[in-house]
Amino acid sequence: MRDKGITPNTASYNGCINACGKRNDWEQALKLLKSMQREGISPDTLSYNICINTCGKSSQPAKALMLLEEMTANGVVANVITYTSVISAYGKFGDWKMAVRLLTKMEEMGVTPSTYAYSACISACEAGGKWKKALALLEEMETKGVRPNTVTYSACITACNKHGKWEKALELLDKMKTKGIAANTITYTACI
Repeated sequence: MRDKGITPNTASYNGCINACGKRNDWEQALKLLKSMQREGISPDTLSYNICINTCGKSSQPAKALMLLEEMTANGVVANVITYTSVISAYGKFGDWKMAVRLLTKMEEMGVTPSTYAYSACISACEAGGKWKKALALLEEMETKGVRPNTVTYSACITACNKHGKWEKALELLDKMKTKGIAANTITYTACI
């Protein structure tokens, strides 16, 4: 860039980091993040979110968590997307304890969990074989006024079914219909 007379800035770096993210090249994304810091260009929330999401998609949950910790230490505000991405990264490995810890931390930091954050955490519980915790999180989110969606219910139904709790799975399917939440192929497959 510099050889063409263009001075890089946060936006240009974010574009390059995003290109790495589209290729799931987490190592290059992190190199660019470090390069930007070395050049005195401050990464913003988007810079970190792209890197965190890339690490999550690339099965690097520890790197995603490291980036969350780094950004907050550097005074960069973590948002709901940041936390949801890290929760999802751990969820892919069924690390439901870390997912729940992150959901709690999110709230402690003043970030209100979204439907997606809860769904990611519930999916982590499903992957980790914790059907009761998945149902407790569903109840918690509804109590807090966060509306569950098809993904949320599908994860709970799958969690119940995996542990022989088919009656509870069917109860959830009925509840879903009562609330006007559309079931999809994944939901119905989980009930079988």
